[in-house]
Amino acid sequence: FPDLMKSPQGHVQSVSYKAADGTTIPAILTLPAKLESEPNQIPFIVLPHGGPYARDYLTYDWLSQFLASRGYGVLQMNFRGSEGYGEAFKEAGRQDWSLMRSDVDDGARWLMQQNYADPDKICILGWSFGGYLAAMAASNDAQIYSCAASVNGDYSWEKINIFPESIFWGELDSIKKRRENSPMPYVKSVNIPFWGGHGDIDGLIPYSQFNDYRKKLRRVRDDAEFVTFKNSGHSIEDTENRIVLLESLEAFFEKHL
Repeated sequence: FPDLMKSPQGHVQSVSYKAADGTTIPAILTLPAKLESEPNQIPFIVLPHGGPYARDYLTYDWLSQFLASRGYGVLQMNFRGSEGYGEAFKEAGRQDWSLMRSDVDDGARWLMQQNYADPDKICILGWSFGGYLAAMAASNDAQIYSCAASVNGDYSWEKINIFPESIFWGELDSIKKRRENSPMPYVKSVNIPFWGGHGDIDGLIPYSQFNDYRKKLRRVRDDAEFVTFKNSGHSIEDTENRIVLLESLEAFFEKHL
C-alpha cells in the first residue's frame, strides 16, 4: 500500500498493565503521529478485540490507525480469554466473562493512572465480542467511560446457537447465565452516549438483535445513534460501508470526546 505509507502512521508499541488481581495483561498502545511527547491526558479509545478467543497483534490495524489519525490514543488489550498466552490464560476468561470485562476496564484505569488519558474523555469501542463488551460497559461502567460504541455486537446471548457449548460458553452454558451476561436486560441502565452499527445480513449475530436493542434503548435515550450497513455482513468488508462506519464513528467521537 504505497499511497497509505506516504501518510503519517500512529506510533504503535507493546505495553502491559496489572489487572485488579495482579495478573499482567498485555496490550497494544497506538498514539497519534503528531504527538510530540509522551501522551498527557489526551482523548482515548479503548478497543477490545472480538472473538473472544482471539487476540490483537503488534501489526497494522486500520481501525486504530484511523482513530490515531484523528488525534485519539488507542488501547487494545488481550484480556484473559485471549489466545496465545497459554491455556490457563485463555480458560480463565472462558470460565468467567466478568473477568474479561474487568480486564478491559482495568486497562482504562491504567490509562488514567499513567496520566495518558483525560479521565473525562475515554470511550470504549468494540466489534463483535468487543461490541458486546462496549454495550455492557454502557450499562455498567459509566464512571469510567464517556461514551460507548458497538459494531456488530451481540445483545442477547441466549439467542445465539452457532457455537459449540463446550468450546465457547464455559460456565455460561445455561440460558439463565447467558441472559444475565447479555446487554439486553440492562438497556434501561445505559446512562452514557451510545452508538451502534450493524450489518443487515450479518450471518453471525442476527440483525434482529440489533434492531430490538435499538428500539428499547431509544425509549431510554433519545440521543442514542444507530447505523445500518446495507447488504453487509459481520466483517463489513466493502469500501462503501467502511466509509460510512468511519465517518459515523468520527462524528460520534468528536461530539463526545
